[in-house]
Amino acid sequence: MNKHDLLNQTYELLSRLNIVTSENQFSVKWLGKTEGYIRSMRAKGSEPSKEALAICALRLQAATADLYPYLDPDDHGQFLRLAYQIRDEVLGSVDITIVED
Repeated sequence: MNKHDLLNQTYELLSRLNIVTSENQFSVKWLGKTEGYIRSMRAKGSEPSKEALAICALRLQAATADLYPYLDPDDHGQFLRLAYQIRDEVLGSVDITIVED
């Protein structure tokens, strides 16, 4: 899934749950960008910044905990899935090596 699809799915989820009411609000509250960020990105055909993706992933993860009592299990799972997919998009493939003494 590409970066645009991830953001679109995130916006659609938040919009469906009435957490955001517009792309402008999504850009500011969930991406940490200006109101016109999504619109500008679409017009220019540019990719979302890693910064915007990282902020989105962190906010989704935090919201998952905050909204847990109010979300049905499918929506809760979708929050987590999107948070982790966006995080993975930001980090790319990271190899971790554990060195034991």
